[in-house]
Amino acid sequence: MRRLTAVIQRIDLLFAAFLAAAALIDGAVWAYVAVRQSILPDALPIHYNAAGQVDRIGLREQLFILPAIGLLTLAANGGLAYAIGRREPPLAYLLLAVSVLVQLLLVGAAIQLVH
Repeated sequence: MRRLTAVIQRIDLLFAAFLAAAALIDGAVWAYVAVRQSILPDALPIHYNAAGQVDRIGLREQLFILPAIGLLTLAANGGLAYAIGRREPPLAYLLLAVSVLVQLLLVGAAIQLVH
């Protein structure tokens, strides 16, 4: 219990806000992909080249790679931000802000691939 209290004391409001925003957005991507699975064909384009042409076709289940990437990014950046938060608070906030940005980019990618 003491360890949990120490962890909570190290996390300030901005840190928690960035972390919560990234987690909520990632959860929304998971939900969006899961809900849209039933209406998608078995095979669909999952990657486009610079000219906008399809260069990779995959199974609809492969769309779950997007929120998984978001979760890994959030875990890595959140862990690093927590580890360096006391010594370098601006860098910790930058890592968490990048996590939010990555989640937003993944929202765009998920919407683009599903439509």
